[in-house]
Amino acid sequence: MMQGQGLMIVIDVLGIELDALKREVLRLRSEVERLKTEGGIACESDDDTAVTRR
Repeated sequence: MMQGQGLMIVIDVLGIELDALKREVLRLRSEVERLKTEGGIACESDDDTAVTRR
C-alpha cells in the first residue's frame, strides 16, 4: 500500500514539473516573438541553444 502512495506522489510531482515546463516553453516562445518584432533575429546555434543576433 505504501508503494502505491509513493508512486502517486511521484506522478503528482512529475505532473507539476510538466506544467512548469509547458509554462516556460510558452514564455520562451513569446520572448522569441518579441525579439523578432524588435529587430533581433532568434536562431539556433550548433549546440541547440537559442541565441539572439542583432
